[in-house]
Amino acid sequence: MDIVDCRCCLCPNYGTPARTRCPPGPLKKPETPCRFAVSFFDESGARVFVSRNGNGWLSVREFGKRRTPVTFLPARKTFDEAQRDLNGWALGKGWKRAW
Repeated sequence: MDIVDCRCCLCPNYGTPARTRCPPGPLKKPETPCRFAVSFFDESGARVFVSRNGNGWLSVREFGKRRTPVTFLPARKTFDEAQRDLNGWALGKGWKRAW
């Protein structure tokens, strides 16, 4: 499955906790994972994903129960901006998608 550059323009899950799921619709029946809001496994096996902090959205590395902000991507004002940064970085590094 390809990872896309932006969220579907009429995504009903925009801004909800279900933002990582793509609901069924007229052109596709089953619910599927979103092709935009995804997380990845880096070289060390840690999961990297976008999370909210007090000032905006940033990418976070999670290994076990420990979470730390990543230093290679800046914090952004919106989830979509932060996710777009992470998707580009992860694809460039060849990281595997975390389901």
